[in-house]
Amino acid sequence: MRKAFTMIEVIFVLVVIGILGGIAIPKFAATRDDAFITKARATVGAVRSALSTEKQKRILRGDFNQTISWNSGGVFDANNAEILEYDVKSCTGTGCWERVDSTTFKFHGPGGTTCTYNLNNFHFDKNTSDCNVPNMP
Repeated sequence: MRKAFTMIEVIFVLVVIGILGGIAIPKFAATRDDAFITKARATVGAVRSALSTEKQKRILRGDFNQTISWNSGGVFDANNAEILEYDVKSCTGTGCWERVDSTTFKFHGPGGTTCTYNLNNFHFDKNTSDCNVPNMP
């Protein structure tokens, strides 16, 4: 009767675990980068949706004023009416937003990549000349 594993069984298990680890770790790293980009895409979508809704409300009211500004508390128009309740959250590091000025924002993506967005007349548009983050709208 055997009461222990043979050396060959132990080596075989270690090799299998090593192969699985070698495959799984890079996949998890890629998933983390994808999560940062997905979060940034959701933020851009929310900002664009709020701006579009406000623009449509103004058109229905007959107000064609296109002036808006981005303060530390959110996005406001010339009459100080709130468009976005919260500001885009910023932080340092990967997957974070940086406010450059009242109309310019940068997304710092994985691997040191960046993407600049400009707020102009109810549009939140990407500056395509500097955006090297994959799959950013």
